This record gives sequence, C-alpha cells and structure tokens, in this order.
Amino acid sequence: MFNKSSLNKPRPLGTTSRQTPELLPPLGLLQPSVSPQSSASRPTPDLRSKPARSRDSGEAGALPARSKNRQTILATAALVILACGGIAHGIITHRWMPNESVHLAVAAIQHIPSEIGSWTSEDIVLPETERQIGGIAGYIQRTYRDRVTGTEVSLLLVTGESGPISVHPPTACFSGRGYHVVQEPGLTAIPHGIHKNESKAETTTQADLLAENSNNHLFREADFENNAIDDVALIRVYWGWSTDGHWQAPNNPRLHFASQPCLFKLYVSEQWVPNGNGDKDAGAALQFLKVALPVIQHHLNVASAAKESATQPVSPQNEA
Repeated sequence: MFNKSSLNKPRPLGTTSRQTPELLPPLGLLQPSVSPQSSASRPTPDLRSKPARSRDSGEAGALPARSKNRQTILATAALVILACGGIAHGIITHRWMPNESVHLAVAAIQHIPSEIGSWTSEDIVLPETERQIGGIAGYIQRTYRDRVTGTEVSLLLVTGESGPISVHPPTACFSGRGYHVVQEPGLTAIPHGIHKNESKAETTTQADLLAENSNNHLFREADFENNAIDDVALIRVYWGWSTDGHWQAPNNPRLHFASQPCLFKLYVSEQWVPNGNGDKDAGAALQFLKVALPVIQHHLNVASAAKESATQPVSPQNEA
C-alpha cells in the first residue's frame, strides 16, 4: 500500500525518488530559462537596423559622391538641351526678331495683276479666323473669269512662315465642310516657260515626274464632291508649294520645307459637271494655270531675289 505519510518525510542527500511528472505548457509558450547572472553579463543586442556607411564619404546614409555628381551632370545636361531647343525654336519661328522674308513675300503677291491675258478677276476677302488658323501672313483670293469663254476659276495664294503654310491641304480643309475626295489625289506636271498656245500639261505618276522636276511645275490634283447637297457638280482643285515660283508637291511638305523661312501655297479650283467625257469636261483651272504661272513666277522670283540680297553681307567696296 502506498503510505501518504512518506511524502512529508525529508530524504537524505544523494537519494532519488520517483515524482509525478508535471504537465508541460503549450509549445509556443516555452521560454528558455535565464539566470540573473547570465542576463546581466550578456548585453542585449540592438536589433535596430543601422544605416549603411558610405564607402566614399564615410557618412551614414549618405549617397556616394559619384552618384551625386552623376545626377548633377545629367540634370545640367537636360537643362542645356531644353534651353538650346527653345532658342532654336525661337530663331526658326522668329519669336524675337521679324521675319524679313515673310514681309517681302507679302509685298510680292500683292503685285500679281488682277488681269492676266483674257482673264479678269474680282477680289474676295478671306475671313480673319481662317487667316489665324492657317498662319497666313498675306494672301490674294480672287475669282478669275475668262472674257472669251466665260469660264470661272478660283485662286487663293497665301504666304507666311513655312511651318503653318506647309500644312492644311484641301484634303483636310474640304473634309470639314462636308466634301470628300472622289479618288486619291494625283500629280499634274506643267512645264516651265509655257504660253497659252504652246503649253502642255500631263497627269502621270510621281515616279515619272520626279526625274523631270527641274523642268516642271508639280501640283496635286483631286476632285471633291458633297453628298449632303443635291448637286452633281464636282470641284477640281490643284495645289502646290513654292519658295521662288517653282511649284512642288512633295509627300511631306512640312519636312521638305522645314529649313525655309518663308513659303507660298497656291490653290486653283473650278466647278465642273461630268457628262460622260471624263476629264475633257473639266479643264478651265488647268488652262488658267498655263497662262497665270509665268506671271506669278515672275513676281515670286523678284521676292526671292530681294530676300537673297537682303541676307548677303555688304562689302566695304559696295558701301563706298
């Protein structure tokens, strides 16, 4: 039998006894036992993260000197590039100085006569809003009428800085007014030095015309129609760009004339009704161009020559 009184009796040193095991706490609550002496002798480690020490500067948390210098150089270079770009754009657009070439061009087109051969004309005012949108510094807009045949054509010749003048072709402007292109614009070549009875114009591919570009005026050509109104008439438009009276029709006029301080743009249009004969039903605008281009080219050449003489430096001998 188990004697309960034996539990209260002290046992000699060195003897062992079987004791009832105690229940263990949950595994997560087990903590290592630390004596007061061991905890006092071992300092508690500082687990807070310390900033990295820079190898170059030796200061904690500071960026390396090379990184700072690199950032400063890149920021300075960016500022220089922006400043140079702004200055170049200001010079090209004549923000701080007048564009003398534009002034000469505006004066030149005003001398184009209102009567050319058998064609007489009537001036039309271009709305100020259209002038501002198109960046137009000067223009003439007229309706020319042939005294012999009675046919009429419309002419619009504008000038200004090359940037705004190189854009806004009829394919974009007419679309905003309800018109659309009947077919893709073609190219029309008109030889230089033409006269009314000996002139010849041909419409062909651009590849064939570029080889003879120096001997031909080149114009874009397209027919427009408006299905919103009950009218079978078409509007045929010829348009091109020039700096000196030699007309061109590049694929990208803005890029082609980007280096030019001044530019001209010419529109000549007519209204015609197809009756089965194809292009033979039209032709008034083309006939007018054959007569008018030599006259227009003469006045634009005068403006181009005046521009070149104004930009050339004056020698001491000329001054004397």
